[in-house]
Amino acid sequence: MSIRSSLDYLEQAKVEELADSYREQGYDVRVEGDEHDRAFDLVARKGGRTIAVEVKAQARLKDFAGQLARLRKIAKDRGYSEFRVNVVNPPHQVSVEIQDLARQLKEYLAQHFPVDSGRGAITGVFGIQFDELEIRRAGIQARGSGVILLTLSSDPGKDADTISGEAEVSFQFDVLLDHELRIQEVRSIRLDAPDLFNEQLATN
Repeated sequence: MSIRSSLDYLEQAKVEELADSYREQGYDVRVEGDEHDRAFDLVARKGGRTIAVEVKAQARLKDFAGQLARLRKIAKDRGYSEFRVNVVNPPHQVSVEIQDLARQLKEYLAQHFPVDSGRGAITGVFGIQFDELEIRRAGIQARGSGVILLTLSSDPGKDADTISGEAEVSFQFDVLLDHELRIQEVRSIRLDAPDLFNEQLATN
């Protein structure tokens, strides 16, 4: 079984987007895999005009250079009107950080999801990632995920090898921040704690 890379998916998505666009313009579209047109990612026909299209991720252009002349010749030999190369790039990544949010979440979690007395403590929150940010007049709604760092101690009433050391528990959050970036309302917190921690983490 072959494993498709992210570049394969990027190129395929662009082929599908172009196919839809040409169809909306009244073209008859054939995509890669058709018996006659498999040399190209896409062939669009309308009236007496035929356009052959090859889609390539920019990261693959260097390797593609040797195929370019061959595909152009195939298009010419078949009498196509035009041969086009469409270059695609991965979507631009945007980095977002809300100052002091990790500390505020840690304090909220320590208060509302305490570790049982004598078992340890929540000592940190890290790895904050945002799924959605919505800026409103009332504040900033932030939804995302993070990781809780637990420092655990052995239970003196049990065997010496009972839970000790550190553990990480992922969680999801939905909070409303004011415009000073302070948590104004916690709408939901969900812990993805394994069974090992079910007795240690409890909501108030």
